[in-house]
Amino acid sequence: MPICMVCRHLTRDAGWGYRCAAFPSGIPDAIIESRVDHRMPFNGDNGVRFWPVDDDASAYAEDLFNPAPEAPYAEDDKEVEAEVAG
Repeated sequence: MPICMVCRHLTRDAGWGYRCAAFPSGIPDAIIESRVDHRMPFNGDNGVRFWPVDDDASAYAEDLFNPAPEAPYAEDDKEVEAEVAG
């Protein structure tokens, strides 16, 4: 889901498009496709950035652009210990 969906600035026009205070004539594809983090400046955004609608939206944006590293795959601890012990 694009970060825009949980931003206070989002408005939907009469068609299928999305608009916001930063991009009144249409949100750039790079942002709507989550290829760039609009919590940071983006050319032409008029100084308006992502503003989360709530704490969940803020957490979503963080996970989207700064995901926690996945834990490495580990089998059952006893199986691993048995292999190590030889």
